[in-house]
Amino acid sequence: MTERLLLLTPFFHPEPIGTGKYNSYLALALAREGIAVDVLCFHPIYPDWRPRRSGEGLPGMRIYRGGAWMRFPRNTLLRRAVLECGFLFFMLRHARRIRRHSHIVAVLPPMLYLPFVNLIASRHARVTAIVHDLQGVMAGVGNGRVRRTVVRLVRRLEAAVFGCAHRVITLSEAMATFLSASYGIAPSKITVCWPFVSIDTRYSTNHLERQFAADKKHIVYAGALGDKQNPYELIAFFQNLAGRRNDVVCHIFSGGPIFKALRKQAANGNRLMFHDFIPEQQLHELYLRSHIQVIPEKPGFANGAFPSKLPNLLASGVPVLYIGQRDSDVCRMIHGTDAGLCAEGWDVANLNDLVDQLLLEGGKRSHADRRLAFNASLKSCFSIDPLVKELVG
Repeated sequence: MTERLLLLTPFFHPEPIGTGKYNSYLALALAREGIAVDVLCFHPIYPDWRPRRSGEGLPGMRIYRGGAWMRFPRNTLLRRAVLECGFLFFMLRHARRIRRHSHIVAVLPPMLYLPFVNLIASRHARVTAIVHDLQGVMAGVGNGRVRRTVVRLVRRLEAAVFGCAHRVITLSEAMATFLSASYGIAPSKITVCWPFVSIDTRYSTNHLERQFAADKKHIVYAGALGDKQNPYELIAFFQNLAGRRNDVVCHIFSGGPIFKALRKQAANGNRLMFHDFIPEQQLHELYLRSHIQVIPEKPGFANGAFPSKLPNLLASGVPVLYIGQRDSDVCRMIHGTDAGLCAEGWDVANLNDLVDQLLLEGGKRSHADRRLAFNASLKSCFSIDPLVKELVG
């Protein structure tokens, strides 16, 4: 009987962005290598946090879905608690299926299900955890005695959970360092596999021409819009920028509760425009039509996550404005290919100056030239091959 790899995650195909897109691309890459893949996941819930029943499959794998009955509250902390408990109960239902697999890949968060998986898996099972977000870092943003107590609790819990895995894969060097220094995870158990390029930059569609006037400069954010992206500061920056420069149009392509609320509150005119997500096939066209792509980040989050969209942006050659932490892995990657500029903090005047610099430079350097720099220095780093090799090796 062929050994099958079991992938555990709430987020999976056909979710269009974030962890779901990452997991789907990974599963397809494993299947192309001849690996038989089983997936335990929820029906699509992201980014709206509303289950949508789906029977869509992917070649080379068996997908077992659940969670269609779940209802997620608007409050972020309560929603996280519902997700954690809901996926744990889903694992309980599939205990027999988990026990039959000797090769298990668990994508975190959520995380509370991992100790249970480790407990019921066979003695010979190998459990690998892929960590996308470190809640011990995210929870540490802010002040107050209650928050400090919560941070200590979350970090103790995360340390115990990650210790259940035989191997831990992180998406950045900063995350690996944090796991080792703060959680005591042995460095020999940790491997860094950067997010991978998941778009084909050889081809482009022509569907977005009407949204991108040829006589304007287009500043774009495209992706999830949650607390991690500091959405209210992002809107304030875009409003200020559009008011200062008559030749600029700011775009947000997103979805989910915060996006819908901002869409109602902010003026959706011809200078600040809100769009729903576009099909993945149009993503490269979106990048080619963008004069600047913005990666926004809430202060203090840099060591707890790594934006999976960055490899696609660099591979497309679009100028990038990263608003985050200057000593972060993201900033280092952007500077490594001269792909854009990095801002420390959300000072609007400084951000406006950086936009001016990028637009001026963009007139002298093409997307194609930036793609060449990426291919020469970081293409192998942002390949899926090291991750596949780590999982099946």
